[in-house]
Amino acid sequence: MYMSIPKPIQSAMASWCKDYTGHIEYLGEYQGKNAYTYDFENDGIEIGFPVVYLLNSDNTVDVIGGFEGLEICNSFVEDVDEVGVE
Repeated sequence: MYMSIPKPIQSAMASWCKDYTGHIEYLGEYQGKNAYTYDFENDGIEIGFPVVYLLNSDNTVDVIGGFEGLEICNSFVEDVDEVGVE
C-alpha cells in the first residue's frame, strides 16, 4: 500500500531527506495522530533514540525523541518473540 506523505511532515523532516539516504516511513496512528519516522537505508547510521513526528489534526507537527519516541515506535511492533538467555 502506498501512502503519500503530508506536506507538514515533509517540511519537518526536510533536513533528514537532504542529508541522509533513506525515506520517511509512516508508522501508523498513535493516540489519534499519524506517526512518522525517518528510515535510514544505511543501518549503521541510526544511533540513539528514534525521533517520531506526530501530525496533529490542525496540520502542526509534534517532534518526539528520547524514551518517549522509543516507546511510540515500540507500540507499533507486533508479534515479537522473546529471546531467552540461558
